[in-house]
Amino acid sequence: MGRVIATELARAGATVVVVTRGTRGGADLHKMIDEEVGDAPGTGRIEVLVGDLGRQADVRRVAGEFLARHGALHVLINNAGAHFRRRQLSPDGIEMHLAVNHLAGFLRNTLLRPALLAGAPSRVVTVVSETMSDTRGLKLRRRPRPARISPDDLGSEQDFAPMLAYGRSKLAALRCGYRLAEQPVSYDRVLRDQLWAASCELVAQSGAGTMSS
Repeated sequence: MGRVIATELARAGATVVVVTRGTRGGADLHKMIDEEVGDAPGTGRIEVLVGDLGRQADVRRVAGEFLARHGALHVLINNAGAHFRRRQLSPDGIEMHLAVNHLAGFLRNTLLRPALLAGAPSRVVTVVSETMSDTRGLKLRRRPRPARISPDDLGSEQDFAPMLAYGRSKLAALRCGYRLAEQPVSYDRVLRDQLWAASCELVAQSGAGTMSS
Protein backbone atom coordinates (compact mmCIF):
# COMPACT_ATOMS: atom_id res chain seq x y z
CA MET A 1 0.00 0.00 0.00
CA GLY A 2 2.80 2.42 0.83
CA ARG A 3 4.31 2.08 -2.65
CA VAL A 4 0.95 2.75 -4.29
CA ILE A 5 0.34 5.82 -2.12
CA ALA A 6 3.79 7.23 -2.84
CA THR A 7 3.49 6.51 -6.56
CA GLU A 8 0.12 8.18 -6.98
CA LEU A 9 1.13 11.23 -4.95
CA ALA A 10 4.24 11.63 -7.08
CA ARG A 11 2.16 11.18 -10.22
CA ALA A 12 -0.10 14.00 -8.97
CA GLY A 13 2.89 16.32 -8.67
CA ALA A 14 3.81 16.08 -4.98
CA THR A 15 7.29 15.91 -3.56
CA VAL A 16 7.12 12.61 -1.66
CA VAL A 17 9.50 11.67 1.14
CA VAL A 18 9.34 7.99 2.03
CA VAL A 19 10.88 6.21 5.00
CA THR A 20 12.30 2.74 4.39
CA ARG A 21 14.07 0.41 6.76
CA GLY A 22 17.07 -0.28 4.54
CA THR A 23 19.15 1.59 1.98
CA ARG A 24 18.78 -1.11 -0.70
CA GLY A 25 15.02 -1.33 -0.26
CA GLY A 26 14.81 2.45 -0.48
CA ALA A 27 16.82 2.53 -3.69
CA ASP A 28 14.66 -0.21 -5.23
CA LEU A 29 11.49 1.65 -4.25
CA HIS A 30 12.84 4.91 -5.67
CA LYS A 31 13.66 3.23 -8.98
CA MET A 32 10.31 1.47 -9.16
CA ILE A 33 8.33 4.66 -8.60
CA ASP A 34 10.50 6.59 -11.07
CA GLU A 35 9.80 3.95 -13.71
CA GLU A 36 6.05 4.06 -13.09
CA VAL A 37 5.71 7.83 -12.89
CA GLY A 38 8.31 8.85 -15.45
CA ASP A 39 9.50 12.42 -15.91
CA ALA A 40 6.46 13.93 -17.59
CA PRO A 41 5.75 17.59 -16.82
CA GLY A 42 3.69 18.02 -13.66
CA THR A 43 4.95 14.91 -11.89
CA GLY A 44 6.61 15.14 -8.50
CA ARG A 45 9.82 13.72 -7.13
CA ILE A 46 10.75 11.03 -4.60
CA GLU A 47 13.16 11.32 -1.69
CA VAL A 48 14.12 8.40 0.55
CA LEU A 49 15.03 8.53 4.24
CA VAL A 50 16.31 5.37 5.90
CA GLY A 51 15.30 4.44 9.44
CA ASP A 52 13.97 1.63 11.59
CA LEU A 53 10.59 2.69 13.01
CA GLY A 54 11.09 0.21 15.85
CA ARG A 55 13.93 2.40 17.16
CA GLN A 56 12.88 5.74 18.56
CA ALA A 57 16.40 7.08 18.00
CA ASP A 58 15.89 6.41 14.29
CA VAL A 59 12.46 8.07 14.32
CA ARG A 60 14.01 11.17 15.87
CA ARG A 61 16.93 11.16 13.42
CA VAL A 62 14.65 10.77 10.37
CA ALA A 63 12.40 13.58 11.58
CA GLY A 64 15.46 15.77 12.05
CA GLU A 65 16.67 14.98 8.53
CA PHE A 66 13.30 15.90 7.11
CA LEU A 67 13.19 19.19 8.98
CA ALA A 68 16.70 20.01 7.76
CA ARG A 69 15.59 19.58 4.14
CA HIS A 70 12.03 20.90 4.20
CA GLY A 71 10.46 23.88 5.90
CA ALA A 72 6.86 22.73 5.47
CA LEU A 73 4.94 19.48 5.45
CA HIS A 74 1.45 19.37 3.94
CA VAL A 75 0.48 15.70 4.37
CA LEU A 76 1.97 13.19 6.81
CA ILE A 77 0.92 9.58 6.19
CA ASN A 78 1.52 7.05 8.97
CA ASN A 79 1.28 3.77 7.06
CA ALA A 80 3.41 1.37 9.13
CA GLY A 81 1.81 -2.05 9.57
CA ALA A 82 4.40 -4.42 11.02
CA HIS A 83 3.27 -7.87 12.19
CA PHE A 84 5.26 -10.21 14.44
CA ARG A 85 4.46 -13.86 15.15
CA ARG A 86 6.22 -13.84 18.52
CA ARG A 87 6.26 -11.22 21.23
CA GLN A 88 9.34 -9.06 20.80
CA LEU A 89 10.62 -5.92 22.45
CA SER A 90 12.10 -2.97 20.60
CA PRO A 91 15.56 -1.64 21.55
CA ASP A 92 13.62 0.82 23.74
CA GLY A 93 11.94 -2.03 25.64
CA ILE A 94 8.50 -1.61 24.03
CA GLU A 95 6.40 -4.40 22.51
CA MET A 96 7.14 -4.25 18.78
CA HIS A 97 3.59 -3.93 17.42
CA LEU A 98 2.99 -0.95 19.68
CA ALA A 99 6.42 0.52 18.98
CA VAL A 100 6.18 0.40 15.17
CA ASN A 101 2.47 0.69 14.41
CA HIS A 102 1.53 3.33 16.97
CA LEU A 103 4.31 5.01 18.92
CA ALA A 104 6.56 5.64 15.89
CA GLY A 105 3.78 7.64 14.25
CA PHE A 106 2.78 9.29 17.51
CA LEU A 107 6.35 10.45 18.09
CA ARG A 108 6.84 11.53 14.49
CA ASN A 109 3.62 13.57 14.55
CA THR A 110 5.03 15.46 17.50
CA LEU A 111 8.55 15.92 16.13
CA LEU A 112 7.26 17.19 12.78
CA ARG A 113 4.86 19.66 14.35
CA PRO A 114 6.83 22.73 13.17
CA ALA A 115 6.70 21.58 9.54
CA LEU A 116 3.02 20.65 9.77
CA LEU A 117 2.15 24.05 11.17
CA ALA A 118 4.23 25.74 8.47
CA GLY A 119 2.37 23.73 5.82
CA ALA A 120 -1.11 24.52 7.17
CA PRO A 121 -3.74 23.60 6.29
CA SER A 122 -1.88 20.30 6.69
CA ARG A 123 -3.21 16.79 7.24
CA VAL A 124 -2.09 13.75 9.21
CA VAL A 125 -3.38 10.47 7.72
CA THR A 126 -3.16 7.29 9.79
CA VAL A 127 -3.72 3.98 8.01
CA VAL A 128 -5.32 1.37 10.28
CA SER A 129 -6.83 -2.10 9.76
CA GLU A 130 -10.13 -3.96 9.96
CA THR A 131 -8.28 -6.34 12.29
CA MET A 132 -9.30 -3.93 15.06
CA SER A 133 -12.86 -5.27 14.81
CA ASP A 134 -11.89 -8.94 14.78
CA THR A 135 -8.48 -10.19 15.93
CA ARG A 136 -9.14 -13.89 15.41
CA GLY A 137 -6.59 -15.61 13.22
CA LEU A 138 -9.24 -17.93 11.77
CA LYS A 139 -12.66 -16.36 11.54
CA LEU A 140 -14.58 -19.59 12.02
CA ARG A 141 -17.38 -20.12 14.52
CA ARG A 142 -17.53 -18.08 17.68
CA ARG A 143 -18.03 -14.35 17.76
CA PRO A 144 -15.63 -11.67 16.49
CA ARG A 145 -12.92 -10.70 18.95
CA PRO A 146 -12.46 -6.92 18.71
CA ALA A 147 -9.24 -5.35 19.90
CA ARG A 148 -9.33 -3.70 23.30
CA ILE A 149 -6.66 -1.68 25.05
CA SER A 150 -5.85 -2.16 28.71
CA PRO A 151 -3.71 0.60 30.26
CA ASP A 152 -2.35 -2.06 32.63
CA ASP A 153 -1.09 -4.26 29.78
CA LEU A 154 -0.05 -2.00 26.89
CA GLY A 155 2.86 -4.32 26.15
CA SER A 156 0.66 -7.44 25.82
CA GLU A 157 2.64 -9.25 28.52
CA GLN A 158 -0.45 -10.89 30.02
CA ASP A 159 -2.38 -11.69 26.85
CA PHE A 160 -0.24 -11.89 23.70
CA ALA A 161 -1.44 -13.22 20.37
CA PRO A 162 -0.03 -11.86 17.09
CA MET A 163 -3.32 -10.63 15.60
CA LEU A 164 -4.51 -9.31 18.95
CA ALA A 165 -1.32 -7.29 19.51
CA TYR A 166 -1.50 -6.01 15.93
CA GLY A 167 -5.14 -4.99 16.35
CA ARG A 168 -4.39 -3.24 19.62
CA SER A 169 -1.57 -1.23 18.07
CA LYS A 170 -3.80 -0.11 15.20
CA LEU A 171 -6.61 0.75 17.60
CA ALA A 172 -4.19 2.88 19.62
CA ALA A 173 -3.15 4.70 16.45
CA LEU A 174 -6.80 5.26 15.49
CA ARG A 175 -7.89 6.61 18.86
CA CYS A 176 -4.89 8.90 19.07
CA GLY A 177 -5.74 10.08 15.57
CA TYR A 178 -9.24 11.00 16.70
CA ARG A 179 -7.79 13.08 19.50
CA LEU A 180 -5.40 14.75 17.09
CA ALA A 181 -8.27 15.54 14.72
CA GLU A 182 -10.14 17.34 17.51
CA GLN A 183 -7.21 19.70 18.00
CA PRO A 184 -5.49 19.95 14.58
CA VAL A 185 -3.39 22.96 15.56
CA SER A 186 -2.41 22.29 19.14
CA TYR A 187 -0.59 19.00 19.65
CA ASP A 188 0.09 20.02 23.24
CA ARG A 189 -3.45 19.01 24.20
CA VAL A 190 -2.97 15.61 22.61
CA LEU A 191 0.20 15.12 24.63
CA ARG A 192 -1.56 16.10 27.85
CA ASP A 193 -4.66 14.01 27.27
CA GLN A 194 -5.25 11.69 30.20
CA LEU A 195 -6.53 8.92 27.94
CA TRP A 196 -3.09 8.55 26.40
CA ALA A 197 -0.95 9.26 29.45
CA ALA A 198 0.48 5.73 29.30
CA SER A 199 1.46 6.07 25.63
CA CYS A 200 3.08 9.43 26.24
CA GLU A 201 4.98 8.04 29.18
CA LEU A 202 6.43 5.27 27.01
CA VAL A 203 7.66 7.86 24.53
CA ALA A 204 9.14 10.05 27.25
CA GLN A 205 10.88 7.13 28.98
CA SER A 206 12.82 6.33 25.82
CA GLY A 207 14.07 9.85 25.25
CA ALA A 208 11.31 11.72 24.55
CA GLY A 209 6.25 18.06 1.33
CA THR A 210 4.47 14.74 1.93
CA MET A 211 5.95 12.12 4.12
CA SER A 212 4.99 8.46 4.14
CA SER A 213 6.24 5.29 5.82
